[in-house]
Amino acid sequence: DNPAVAIGLNNLAVIYREQHRLKDAELLYERALAIRKKSFGVDSSEVAGSLNDLARVYREDGRFEEAEPLLKAVLSIGEKHSASDQKSTIIALNNLATVYKEESKYPEAEAAYKRVLQLQERTLGGDCQEMLPALTNLSVVYNIQGKDVDAEPLLKRAVNIAEKSLSADDPQYATCLNNLGELYRQQG
Repeated sequence: DNPAVAIGLNNLAVIYREQHRLKDAELLYERALAIRKKSFGVDSSEVAGSLNDLARVYREDGRFEEAEPLLKAVLSIGEKHSASDQKSTIIALNNLATVYKEESKYPEAEAAYKRVLQLQERTLGGDCQEMLPALTNLSVVYNIQGKDVDAEPLLKRAVNIAEKSLSADDPQYATCLNNLGELYRQQG
């Protein structure tokens, strides 16, 4: 029940997850979660981190219905520590939005991605490279729903941010350009 053991379990679980040994990673994340609950309490940021890690395994394994309540719990914990842990809240909210998108819950995904962008704008101070995934993901949700008129400004904003913050040969910049081009191609 030593918190240091939880760190070791978590680190090994990360390696298993990267090796696509999801069941092995899941078991270690569950053990780390149990230790952290005992050591730090159920509403601690350490528990939130473990819940987020476990939810990621579920998400990567296509078990979206199992990931969703864990991510909601992470957000609930994050709201209790809101001033000190905005980055974790943004990550959990982005992950929840992705789960909603995979579950075809597009209105929920849209709302969550919008909230991610609002939090990023508030905490990071405007347009920055860290916003590119959320801008892209929200534009995808809009596109799926046939809201290309809403997707286009997001993709243009992503290209603008990438032009200012990345080198011309950065793959992420190329992805932003490609996404905007793909939207135009779909429009005819």
